Amino acid sequence: RFQRWALPIGQSKQLCSVAPALCSMSRRLLRGDVMPFVALLTCTEFVAGAWVARPLVPQGLEDVEDAFIIGDLHADLHCARQWVEKSGLVDLDSAPMRWIGSDRQALVFMGDYVDKGPHGRDVLSFCRNLTEAFPQRVVAMLGNHDLYLLFDTLFKDGATQLMGVPVKHFAYAFTHPEEYLNWIPPASHQEDDVSVILPALFAALRLVYERRAENEVMLASVGNSANLFESVPPFKDDPTLAGRVKDRLRQLQEHMANGLVDTGLAQWLASRPIVAAVGGAILVHGGLPSKLLRELAGGEGSGAASSLAGTSAAFNRALGRKAFAPGSLSGGLQELLGSRAGSELVHEAVTYRGLHKSCAEVRSVLELLAPETGAELVVVGHTPDDGVRVSCGGQLAALDSSLSRYFRAYGNHYCPIVTAPPSPSPSPASAAVGDPARPRGGVALSHGTPAAAPPTEAHAAAATPAA
Repeated sequence: RFQRWALPIGQSKQLCSVAPALCSMSRRLLRGDVMPFVALLTCTEFVAGAWVARPLVPQGLEDVEDAFIIGDLHADLHCARQWVEKSGLVDLDSAPMRWIGSDRQALVFMGDYVDKGPHGRDVLSFCRNLTEAFPQRVVAMLGNHDLYLLFDTLFKDGATQLMGVPVKHFAYAFTHPEEYLNWIPPASHQEDDVSVILPALFAALRLVYERRAENEVMLASVGNSANLFESVPPFKDDPTLAGRVKDRLRQLQEHMANGLVDTGLAQWLASRPIVAAVGGAILVHGGLPSKLLRELAGGEGSGAASSLAGTSAAFNRALGRKAFAPGSLSGGLQELLGSRAGSELVHEAVTYRGLHKSCAEVRSVLELLAPETGAELVVVGHTPDDGVRVSCGGQLAALDSSLSRYFRAYGNHYCPIVTAPPSPSPSPASAAVGDPARPRGGVALSHGTPAAAPPTEAHAAAATPAA
């Protein structure tokens, strides 16, 4: 390690302008003023690491040559396990899990572990376990759905500052009705959760999709949107049922928020990188606007990668310093980071789609970040399609290939929708359903089917794309 990290003395000037104290220590060590030899190896390795450290490169992944990157999983545990197994990098069946890839390989998740599918808690736990078991081999990025879930959980007004309303009020593309089953404490289970409450909610949401009204209906009275519990059957004609389901839904949402904090999964999400550089690729869930990168770096764009790394780290530190309790925070990203450009960049990093529209923009981003990172490729998730797309002469790879198909308008058969018998304690899915010739979307159940939706139709409701 010493030989790999050590730099010629003549190349130390740049470090000395940044960290003179470290340089002074390094020179004393190299002259032999500080002994014993163990101290020389330990300290010089640390100092040399500072010499060659590249912004945005996670610690331990500096020498990665081969990265297996998995796109948006959206609460599909079956899919998550399937693709980790296909990577050939981790033995999931051993106890504990065992890394079987090389030291120059990495496993990367592009974020969006939650929403749309019914196993968000399981996917979060699965990915967290991998990052904790192999911290220098596995990278898990932050996605926009993960960011919104964090804000809905920790901030008094939820994700209102980012999305206009808390995302828990959306009738599409966010929390799958069955996800709430994963978060109910044993003492708080109610018999009608799987027999009345969730089937009624599912039936109403399916009707919203069938009518292609997901942009017009919310789970609360918000602006000009229709309220699901007032305007959509079975609630429209049964105010008593509407009241029961609405009250129970509020309790289920509280269980979910408390569970995210109590399990440490909210803290884990808050520590996810916004941007990273691995194996010659810039990893970012949504994208990066070059104009904002230049502004963050002081206008000229010099040192853009360092500025971006600082913003990502500042986001993680800011949330890490806060007390993790549901609804305990106020303010917004700008107050959190103390920077307008930084707060905009965090949100853009998980939502921006401009790179798909302009190869010139992709080249601009790489020109800004390559000098410090050596990156030749930008890898994104967030924007779904039926497969992986590589464009801009190999400089942009879009990896959201609609892996999870529970709560979307279209998809592929990389990970077929699966179902299991009704259960208040969800178990891994067991049987595949679907038309192998033509993928279809909608809102699909995995743990049971309400009477209004026969099993063969549980996934057939038409819907418009919702990323």
